[in-house]
Amino acid sequence: SRFNSFCSFSYATISTRDMTCKTLAGDLALALRTPLMMYLRIPRSSVKISTIRLVSPYLIDQAMDASRNLHPLAFSGAGDSSSVEFGVGMGAPYTLSYKVGPGAVFDRFTCRAGLHPTAGENGKVAFAVLVNGREAHRTDFVSPGDAPCNIEIALPETPVIALGLQTIAHPDSTPNHNLAVWGEPTLHRADGIPLRPLKAPKEPVE
Repeated sequence: SRFNSFCSFSYATISTRDMTCKTLAGDLALALRTPLMMYLRIPRSSVKISTIRLVSPYLIDQAMDASRNLHPLAFSGAGDSSSVEFGVGMGAPYTLSYKVGPGAVFDRFTCRAGLHPTAGENGKVAFAVLVNGREAHRTDFVSPGDAPCNIEIALPETPVIALGLQTIAHPDSTPNHNLAVWGEPTLHRADGIPLRPLKAPKEPVE
């Protein structure tokens, strides 16, 4: 099963009831604590929140460089295997969370993780996969030109699996150089789990 198909489990509802403020690069940044962790960058002058463009810290099947140009997903240092069939382009640090249920349907998760060819020379990112709130796997820090890491982890037989794709920025890295890529993230169906046929809708009651 293509992992991207589970994007419906990440909710884009934004609530202003749970808001924190912090100073970032001289501007006011409002971080809304939602599952998508959308970020608002606000100029110093007064502005209506409803007019502010939301910027997501990740993109499905594409990546954005420091100049905000969009690119197809690819890996730096991967040679003939640099292309990516599907996946997620992401900044760092960030955690993209999913909930998958029922959990026993899938028993394995695989992907490749590395930096995009447009990542800056001071990019340096580690990749972690969280399962039910615990770190199941973490890579070494990856720099531009390094080959992507291959990740494979077993999934527990819990009723619901909480899965997180986490990027970790090195303290010495430059934030807008950390252009990370999750390539071909895939949930593998467990053996012996039959496909459930769709039920025909019931006839309306007259």
